[in-house]
Amino acid sequence: MKPLTTLSLAIAAATAALLAATHCFFPGLLLATGGAGGRRRVPGRCHWLAPLLLLCCMANPLVAAQFGDFTYTDNGTSITITDYPSTAVGVVEIPASIVGKPVTQIGDFAFQDCGSLTGVTIPAGVTHIGSFAFQNNSSLTSLTLPASLSHIGDFAFHGCGNLTGITLPGGVISIGNYAFYRCSRLLSASFTGNAPTLGTKVFQSAAVGFTVYYFTSTTGFTSPTWQGYPAVGMARVPMDYVTIGNPGNAADPATGYGAVSYEYSIAKNETTIGQYCGFLNAVAKTDPYSLYNPSMASDATIAGITRSGVSGSYTYAVVPGSGNKPITFVSWFDAARFCNWLHNGQGSGSTETGAYTLNGAMSGIIMKEAAAKVWIPSENEWYKAAYYDPTKGGSNYWLYPTQSDTLAGNTIGVAHSANYHDGDFVGYPGMALTDGGAYGANSDSFYATSDQGGNVWEWNDAVIGSSRGLRGGSWFNPATDQASSSRFAAVSTSLEDSTFGFRVASVAAPAADILTFGLQGNPAVITGANISLTVPYGTDVTSLAPTFTLSTGATCDRTSGATQDFTAPRLYTVTSSDSLITKVYTVTVTVSPADAANANLGNLVLSAGTLSPVFDAATVSYSAKVASTVAGLTVTPTVAAA
Repeated sequence: MKPLTTLSLAIAAATAALLAATHCFFPGLLLATGGAGGRRRVPGRCHWLAPLLLLCCMANPLVAAQFGDFTYTDNGTSITITDYPSTAVGVVEIPASIVGKPVTQIGDFAFQDCGSLTGVTIPAGVTHIGSFAFQNNSSLTSLTLPASLSHIGDFAFHGCGNLTGITLPGGVISIGNYAFYRCSRLLSASFTGNAPTLGTKVFQSAAVGFTVYYFTSTTGFTSPTWQGYPAVGMARVPMDYVTIGNPGNAADPATGYGAVSYEYSIAKNETTIGQYCGFLNAVAKTDPYSLYNPSMASDATIAGITRSGVSGSYTYAVVPGSGNKPITFVSWFDAARFCNWLHNGQGSGSTETGAYTLNGAMSGIIMKEAAAKVWIPSENEWYKAAYYDPTKGGSNYWLYPTQSDTLAGNTIGVAHSANYHDGDFVGYPGMALTDGGAYGANSDSFYATSDQGGNVWEWNDAVIGSSRGLRGGSWFNPATDQASSSRFAAVSTSLEDSTFGFRVASVAAPAADILTFGLQGNPAVITGANISLTVPYGTDVTSLAPTFTLSTGATCDRTSGATQDFTAPRLYTVTSSDSLITKVYTVTVTVSPADAANANLGNLVLSAGTLSPVFDAATVSYSAKVASTVAGLTVTPTVAAA
């Protein structure tokens, strides 16, 4: 499509705003713009704008270039995708970089009228989606937006009539007029960050029952409606991951398992009853995929979740005292749907696509998608997290996932122990499960995972004929089932049992940390999620502008350098680049007390006039020069800090 100068981009943006202001969204004038995509439609009743749009097309110092099917412009530091063939079919993954430069924008009209595209993945690094960029992509069913995205233009996805749900990343701060207008099958928009600025009729003519979902930890949303749309606040299910480093390690010579060439993350604990209950409340009001098994409530040895209501309005509750114990009676498909939900940002995220393309499947073998963010660990990933220890020497593998070659027993608090059948049961015939991490750090793996031995068997992604694998043993099984040599193979993907659970793996976890925090060269002390800053006596804490830095790609609900009132502690919410991790920091500012032994002033401030001479701590005599019309004068002294 047409390459645009900075001036013409501004004109185009103004034009889009005029179109939105006049509600000119009817079929009308067609402009030939060249490029691989052919023509672009200008809304009707706005033919007087044609010369203006043509001016945009003519101003052309940024020369268009081609990269495969993508037309783009290069401003010297970054790339804007400006056109794509309207005849394209199937799924398109937009490149993250072209000629060694990052793709940061999807230009106006770039993918307009690509009516046969079914899926679009926009890469990390893209911050802006232009006006009309994906208008009338009528076959589009899958849309992946990056955490880097901040702005969505007017009419950007207007007429994408097959989209049923979208997840808006936490960094989005503005969505333009009519951006999702006439997305007639759109049932949900899930926001993972604070409420953005919303244009006119953004979700107008969505499906009956359309609902906005947001996390209750975010700000700017209201319930039961927000900006005129039904809105539901949901609790974010916290996930705690550990990083599995040492990429390129060799396999265990005793078994052949454990070699992984890349860094990744894995959940510290088995998926808990509390986490799974949050999942059910988010996606299983009708439960068409039988994510809930009634035995989750009726089997006393593992009872953890009850269900109330009728199909269409089911609600789920954690049995008191069970929230931190592992979920059981879950099939491989239940675990895969949980992964899809996490991959899609939780909330109203889809259970059917993402890490695994399930689309209603309840049996068979379905492989992980290459772009998965959260998944059921492969057997090698699971094995390495459990048994590998680069400091051990020899083979660098332990026999048990407790950093030991023997188990000390099943007594909580004893090093190298786990919840298994050691001649007796830990809790059976009552509750047989133990809380995640109950055995302590001295029973964890080298990478600090808990309970990879005992508690519950854990699904992995090994394909064994028409079945999948499990590892790790359970509360019901002997010590030998926890050994690296033990492999529960050829298990039906639909099988559910009181000893079956799972944990998830993820891309190498990006951080959600505040790295530095300070005020005018005065650094704060960061301890965990608490930040403390001490300022000199006399400082006005109602108007401070601290600066901070974040982990790579992370976003914060407050702006570095923005003025804040620190009369009381303030919360700073940081979200990782993939929206999977959220941390809330509490910032407390303390004013130093006046030094009783210090007889110096820090400043003199006049309500009017001029102080003479200019204030200096060593000067003790001053005069004030004021206009003859001044009837009174207030002098405010500030005592110097020590």
